This record gives sequence, C-alpha cells and structure tokens, in this order.
Amino acid sequence: MQAYGFYKTDDLLEKLLTLNLALAQREQAGEAIIGAWAPDVPPANRNL
Repeated sequence: MQAYGFYKTDDLLEKLLTLNLALAQREQAGEAIIGAWAPDVPPANRNL
C-alpha cells in the first residue's frame, strides 16, 4: 500500500480500479508501464 500511496482508510477497490484504468490508457498510448517497488528495496537493490 505504501508503494502506491494508499492508506488503510481508503476504498482500496476504488483506488485500484482508478489506477488500473489510468495505466491502461497510458499503455494504449504507447507509454511504458513500470510497476511500483517496496520503498525499502529500490529496483537497484532487488537482487541483493
């Protein structure tokens, strides 16, 4: 939840739907979609 800026009090289904729709539009426009990562394990350190 932290990686996406969601809070425990948020309506998670609504947030995920909104995020998914926005990412689908960006993907259809040809933009690369990069997933979130855990704040304590940035991409450069994932294989450690």
